[in-house]
Amino acid sequence: MFSQVFGVIAEFEQVLMSERTMDGLAAIRARTGGQKPKLGPRPGQTRPRPLVPAYLAAAAKVGADTS
Repeated sequence: MFSQVFGVIAEFEQVLMSERTMDGLAAIRARTGGQKPKLGPRPGQTRPRPLVPAYLAAAAKVGADTS
């Protein structure tokens, strides 16, 4: 009987922890803002610089996707 009481208490604690975790995750998902990125695109640069041909050749050699 004593072990059954401990089992019930442990199950109740597990449910409480699960609920708190779900509440915390929901609060994080609802949060907006945060720290702004430190680096942005260079002035006048509208598209990313192309990969150096040596990198493309090395990627082709190992079969990596470059897209």
